[in-house]
Amino acid sequence: MKKIKLGISSCLLGQRVRYNGEHKLEPYLKYRLGKYINWRPVCPECEAGLPVPREAMELYGSFNAPRLLGVQTQTDYTHFIQQFITKRIAQLKEERLWGFVFKSKSPSCGLKGVSISSGCLLNYFKGEGLFAKAWRRLCPFLPLTDEKSLKDSLGRESFIIGLAVLADWQKTLTLKKSAQALALFHRKHKLILQACDLKTWQVLHKLPRWAKSMARWPFYEAYQQKLLVALKKGLAPERHQRVLSFIRNYLKRLLQPQERQRLTKTIKLYSQGKASLKDLSQLIKAYAQKYHRRWLLSQSYLKIPTQEWAQAWEIP
Repeated sequence: MKKIKLGISSCLLGQRVRYNGEHKLEPYLKYRLGKYINWRPVCPECEAGLPVPREAMELYGSFNAPRLLGVQTQTDYTHFIQQFITKRIAQLKEERLWGFVFKSKSPSCGLKGVSISSGCLLNYFKGEGLFAKAWRRLCPFLPLTDEKSLKDSLGRESFIIGLAVLADWQKTLTLKKSAQALALFHRKHKLILQACDLKTWQVLHKLPRWAKSMARWPFYEAYQQKLLVALKKGLAPERHQRVLSFIRNYLKRLLQPQERQRLTKTIKLYSQGKASLKDLSQLIKAYAQKYHRRWLLSQSYLKIPTQEWAQAWEIP
């Protein structure tokens, strides 16, 4: 698999750019995933020209338009940082990143749960960091996560699967555009798209067929827009379980009683967090191979979790 470009908060790669001169290195991101990911590190505060070390900063004011102020001096850094953010995101968009891993709870990079002071004593509410908020607004459909969410199995799986599908879409775009190529991509990612967003999948399902009779319409652009919408929603637990139930029922008539029991038990263990998606995928693939279910074997839903690069995301 060709390396895909991902943005990342610099401190997560061990760069000493935090306000206190320290880092927040996540070793598996830097060392294990470095073989598969072309990281693009970003530290908005440091790259904007603020020194290391520097005074700690917090967000103050309203939820929609918080100000970034120094904790000790109350210096307002908002305009200074915002100018940099706008320019930096424009540069990163030119690099065609396929996602971003942010530092959680940072006043610049936090995706969620960032403390914002209302100005009253001990009165805080939760929001987003300035850089993360701007990135989400300007690149609304790309997969985003933080190092905390990657420690949750479903959040990690959603992010990995989103990246893998986008990498395959990038490969598809290098081929000659045709209704057949679009249909092939759609077929092999069918179960993933259903697990992410059933309504969007239903729209996507029609596009390859329409492309045969309306060649001049920009189907690839339309498909990509809907694809990104679906992947942004991630693997919703209830739709995820619906897809697994579909697979179980699809194989039910073929499996021996003991095999049916084992598959049902493994799906239940997975839903309880006691079995990995890799283990479940390997079991389903084994049954699909045994009973010659080629369509099921072609599904990226089963292939992605068992790939080496996907397993590298597992938290040690």
